Amino acid sequence: MPRKGSDMSVATSREMRLSLLMIGLMSAVIAPVAHASSPSLLDVLHSNNVITSDQYKVLQKYRKAGEKEGPNLYGYGQLDFPVSVSGSNTIGDSTLLRRLYVGAKGGVGNAWKYKVELGFISGKAGVSTAELSYIGFRPIAITVGYMKMPFGLDYMTSPQHLAFTERALPIALVPGKKIGVEMSSHGSRWNLAGGVFGGKYNATPTTGKASNWGESVRGTYVPFLQGRTLWEVGASYGWRKADSTDTYKASMRPEAYVVGTKLVNTGTIKSVSSFSSGDLETAVVSGPWTAQAEYIRGDVDRYGDLSNLVFDGWYAQTTYTLTGEQRRFVPSKGTFAGIKPRNTVSAGGIGAWEIALRYSCLNLNSLNVSGGRERDVAVGVNWYPEKAVRFTLDYVDVVSVEQGKHDGLSPNIVEARAQISF
Repeated sequence: MPRKGSDMSVATSREMRLSLLMIGLMSAVIAPVAHASSPSLLDVLHSNNVITSDQYKVLQKYRKAGEKEGPNLYGYGQLDFPVSVSGSNTIGDSTLLRRLYVGAKGGVGNAWKYKVELGFISGKAGVSTAELSYIGFRPIAITVGYMKMPFGLDYMTSPQHLAFTERALPIALVPGKKIGVEMSSHGSRWNLAGGVFGGKYNATPTTGKASNWGESVRGTYVPFLQGRTLWEVGASYGWRKADSTDTYKASMRPEAYVVGTKLVNTGTIKSVSSFSSGDLETAVVSGPWTAQAEYIRGDVDRYGDLSNLVFDGWYAQTTYTLTGEQRRFVPSKGTFAGIKPRNTVSAGGIGAWEIALRYSCLNLNSLNVSGGRERDVAVGVNWYPEKAVRFTLDYVDVVSVEQGKHDGLSPNIVEARAQISF
């Protein structure tokens, strides 16, 4: 199908607008600090006479010795088990090594940091993360490598700290991980990150196929923070040019990966020039209680006289820790960092117990595309007997699937997970 000049002009104009927006946002942050040096906490304590000069010298030696040490190793593994799946003969189910990550992170001198994660993701070996960051312009960081495009609260929170075994349905509209360059900064109550990204780390050049690229930006802010209570708001936007195949597709399983069928699926959409996603997020934490919600909209721009497509989804969830611990939110990163049990089983306690409830919706129906509309209700129980151990039991009720290949299906899924981190 011929591509009209007006379509190309619109796409080019959009790229320029987003690029200018990102440059403006970053310039506003960089301008006041680009030429400023950022002393370490140790330097601040010494200059304010909190520690003596002798103590300062000793601690400096320990710090420099730590910088010369090898990387910090870490990792975690997740085993998933289908306890009960209605209609399993139709949608399929299986035990699953959901994730097994082993990573290393560290620094080179005072200005460079790196992070590499390798492992198995849903049974396939691969690279999870490979980043190199320059932090010499503190609080500005410039990162290159294979990483998450900054987008949304649920997506940016690590899988090991999610309230449920899986993220909510609208994750299908998130840009994902790509190779790129990102600039980020943060304060005690805010976080801002944006970058330009190419393809996946394992992509290979193919004759007659040009790769796609895109941009993404996310900002968060905590307008209220007092004691154990905070309120966070944020927004994200991502745009990607379609590759030379001019196609797009989106799909999603129910919120349990032990199920093998994607109940909503657009299939391959052709004549696509570009696609974008926008996100609005909010979260509230008050002691042992949390709530968070997001709305994500995906727009697919098509060539010629074809009308553009709109897909969207949202979720709302809440958690409560029965044993009083707080689900930690980190304002400077705009993500949740999980739960640390106060009274572990090894110390004679019962660990931490948490309950969770979520409602989510994803609509992949638009004009002539019938990908299906799915609504899920999920109830979860999490037990943290030790800081590094977690057991999860989730019940997922697929309320309905409307239109699409699996119209009318409404399976119920009970899934268990064992997780260990180190």
